[in-house]
Formats: sequence, C-alpha cells, structure tokens
Amino acid sequence: MIAAGRRSPGFLAAALGAVVSSFLAWIVVALLALPLAVAAATGSALSSPSTGNLAALSAGALLLLLAQPLVAAGLLRVLLAATAGAELGYGIAALAMFASLVVTVFAAGALPAGAAVPVLGYSWAGALAAGWIVSR
Repeated sequence: MIAAGRRSPGFLAAALGAVVSSFLAWIVVALLALPLAVAAATGSALSSPSTGNLAALSAGALLLLLAQPLVAAGLLRVLLAATAGAELGYGIAALAMFASLVVTVFAAGALPAGAAVPVLGYSWAGALAAGWIVSR
C-alpha cells in the first residue's frame, strides 16, 4: 500500500531514470574493476598457470556483474527522488535493475541486430522493463 505522502513515478520518468542510473553504475563499476583487472592480469602473467587463478578471476568478474544492478538501484532511488519527487524502496529499485539486466541480455540474444539503438544497444528493452516495474 502506498502511504499518503508517497507517490510512484511515471513510466517515462522511471524508464529514463533506469537508463541514466544503469549507465552511471556501469561507469562506477568499471572504475572499481580497473584496478582488479590490472592486478589479475599482472598476477596471471607473472605466475604459473593454474585453474585456481582463473576461478578466482571468474568469481571476481561475477561479483562485479552482480554489483552493477545494486549500484544502479541506489542511483535510481536518488535520481527519482530528486527529479520526480517519488519515494522508491531499495528492494523495488533493485528488483527493477536486476530485471533490466536480465531483459537486456535476453533481448540481445532474441532481437535482430537492427533493433539495437546507437549508444544504448539493447538496453532500451531493459529500461522499459525497469520503468514498468517501478511505475506500478
């Protein structure tokens, strides 16, 4: 139930907020991943090859992939509160951003290449899904 002082954002505001917050989250995650990538590449170049190093690198990449929607959810909350005056719980924002990531991955595999938008690629499909979840 929505409290008296809370209002949900509109679909367009939520979808645009999802695009902007996802883009900014990828920048934040990339800045965090760069030192990890340099350290992993240096360590793998200077040590003997083993499957343990590859597993650790894969686990780190998976954690960074999972961190992006969580960072984007926090940014989406702040963005929608600042621009649309909407209160949004972190759980709903995180659900929307995880759904956006999943829909984007499936859209990239299912839609033809002509459906990709310049700069955004297939993330427009994920933004529509996140906008629909947040605006409900």
